[in-house]
Amino acid sequence: EIILYPNPSTGKVNISGLNPGARIQVFNPTGAVLNERIAGKTIETVSLDNQPSGIYIIMVTDTGKFIGNYKVIKR
Repeated sequence: EIILYPNPSTGKVNISGLNPGARIQVFNPTGAVLNERIAGKTIETVSLDNQPSGIYIIMVTDTGKFIGNYKVIKR
């Protein structure tokens, strides 16, 4: 189970429940990719520090299989 916290966030968002090798993509409210990475461990941190307040989508896939889209609110 993928869990994102804290949500809402002031900048840093932790993603737990990942399989190492899972792909993490962060999208802004207009759908542009802000960040993309491969998880190296079961908990990863993504930063929204330089982004304006709003709703962001974090998409997780694992070996090409869609795991889920998760909404994160940045204050």
